[in-house]
Amino acid sequence: MDGMNKKGMAASAVFAALTLATLPAQAFKFDIGDDLHASFDSTVSYGLSMRTQDRSCMLIGRDNGGCAALNAPLPEASEDAFFLNADNGDLNYKNHQIFSQAIKGTHELFLKAPDEWSGFVRFTESYDFSVDHTQRTRLAPDARALAVHNFQMLDLYVSKNFDLFDHNGRIRVGNQVISWGESTFVLGGINWTNAIDVRRAHLPGTQLKEIFRPAPMVSLNVDLTKTLAFEGYWQWKWNPFQLDPAGTYFSSADIVGKGNEGAIYIPTSQVNAGIAADSNAQTALAAGLIRLMPYGTLGDPGGTGLTRAQIESTTTMRPRITNGLTNPANPLSPAAANVVVASNAQLQTGTALPLDGASTPDNAGEWGLSLHWRPEWTDASFGFYYLNYSEKIPFITYVVDPKYAADNPVSAAYRVEFPKDRHLAGVSTNFNAGDWAIGAEVSYRPREATAIDTSVPTLKGKQPYYACVNDGGEAKGHYCKGWVDQQKWQAQSTALQIFSPTSGLGQWLLPLFGASEGVFLIETGATYFPGLKPLGGIPWSLPAYHVPDKVSAGYVIESTVTYPNAFNSGFNWSPQIDWSHGVYGNSPNSIPWQSGVKAGTLTLNLNRQNRITGSLAYTWYFGGGSQNLARDRDFVSASVAYNF
Repeated sequence: MDGMNKKGMAASAVFAALTLATLPAQAFKFDIGDDLHASFDSTVSYGLSMRTQDRSCMLIGRDNGGCAALNAPLPEASEDAFFLNADNGDLNYKNHQIFSQAIKGTHELFLKAPDEWSGFVRFTESYDFSVDHTQRTRLAPDARALAVHNFQMLDLYVSKNFDLFDHNGRIRVGNQVISWGESTFVLGGINWTNAIDVRRAHLPGTQLKEIFRPAPMVSLNVDLTKTLAFEGYWQWKWNPFQLDPAGTYFSSADIVGKGNEGAIYIPTSQVNAGIAADSNAQTALAAGLIRLMPYGTLGDPGGTGLTRAQIESTTTMRPRITNGLTNPANPLSPAAANVVVASNAQLQTGTALPLDGASTPDNAGEWGLSLHWRPEWTDASFGFYYLNYSEKIPFITYVVDPKYAADNPVSAAYRVEFPKDRHLAGVSTNFNAGDWAIGAEVSYRPREATAIDTSVPTLKGKQPYYACVNDGGEAKGHYCKGWVDQQKWQAQSTALQIFSPTSGLGQWLLPLFGASEGVFLIETGATYFPGLKPLGGIPWSLPAYHVPDKVSAGYVIESTVTYPNAFNSGFNWSPQIDWSHGVYGNSPNSIPWQSGVKAGTLTLNLNRQNRITGSLAYTWYFGGGSQNLARDRDFVSASVAYNF
């Protein structure tokens, strides 16, 4: 292919430099008959992760013993309502608990046949001995099936190289990964074809190539001229991000993902606020005839000790609410509490919004086209891209229907949806500048689905999105869409330097650290939503109901140095540092930046002839306030792998 259809040089170089220690040392080669040649590689690893930080009170719902704020940056929203439905993963594992202890195998089979035919298969299996040792709520069966014991087929395709009028080409059919653009770490840019397996990214011993979810597609690469190449794909089955199973350590949403609660629970604080605003209840409160309900009266199954069915049941919840309102110091209180409950429609029903199911996109709308141009008058190359896709991250919409009247105060249920018919156009370039390999890209999305929460109440009169599930709202209350469309621009740039002892950063850093080789990479990115109005009457949905910004920016740094045969151990030692920082602004949908959010990882990688590898790492999260859902989940991890 004359190099025309390869990834940009920065991303390719960093992959080679930073993942060398995980490459198999030598494949097992064999023949099938006279014409079919095969090689088989395997990596078997064992890894564990342990929590090293106490839970943060501010990230736990009040009904679950926390102190989440009763207000939020988004006016009239409540952080307590958010965290009640987002804290199971945090509550399930205590400080110094091993939350993951997994043995995992990854296997690759490459087949080469006559006439430029080839095939590739990659699959993985894992068993986690510790993930289901939860402290508070048991993992649901489908969460356990994914988190505890899992087999997954990754790549599975057949390729054919061909010559078309003296121009090289290749067609590939099956599960595969398409890597476009110049991004290495920053999400939300051109490289949006394949979904990400977020769960695997958190599993100790996972290799970079296992994180992107291969999708079933047909891809075609053709060199049109010596300087211009075409690449395109058509995906015949859509797949979404694989989220952490609900209730596992890194899960930050109890209402989506495998094993989700199947309900959005209403906190005691929210119902208390409604009571305090009711004129009849205000009189009873002032006279001491009732009280505001203590925390734990309502909430989720882990906090109340009730099942989801009981929390949705008026038979269970009416007497519980009555008892919660009763002031034990006033003998007249039980009668008054009964009167308040009977007269307040909000208190006569259950306190959860059930799941109405999921709506997934059609399978026909996933395709992309690109041109790669390497002009003869420069060393730079350029890429031009167009993608048609459906969203891969879930959005929460609400359905208002009388059939749910017995289950919740507003006769509503929530539905998980993935907006379809999205478009992306982008351009990229990569080139060398002295000792640096530079890659850059700009992408534009005319209709980026931007999450909103139409269940947020309002005291400011009729608004088109607020309180949709309460007052009719969009589509006369029958359907309350969980997103608005916004224009989005994103620009990002990657700079990579492989250290040389005679030039660049290496001539200073290698002698300073006494190392023989090393790598430094920095990636910066910024997003711009020109039509976004942060407080313009739209109930934006971000962690802890923070508010998005038109502009957001941040950066990621990764660097490593290597000591061959350190201490005569027979292993190459490679200390590595990773650092990310959301410098300015909150990106809608939290991708890619949250203001002030920082994360760092210190790792020691060990490598013996690319056959035995190991790592020891510590990761810490801080900054960003309550929107940083991982700020109390620092952890240490270790893994060892054998390649054969």
